[in-house]
Amino acid sequence: MEAAVFASEEREETAKLSLPPRGHNPRMLNQSQVDEPNAYSSLTNKSN
Repeated sequence: MEAAVFASEEREETAKLSLPPRGHNPRMLNQSQVDEPNAYSSLTNKSN
C-alpha cells in the first residue's frame, strides 16, 4: 500500500512539472540553450 501511495505522489509531482499553471506562458529554450549543457557534458566526459 505504501508503494502505491508513493507512486501516486510521484505521478502528481511529475504532472506539476509537465503542465504549466493556467495563465502562465512558459519560456521555451532555444536550440543553443538546449545544446549548451550537452556541449559542457561532452567536454567533461572526454575520458570515457
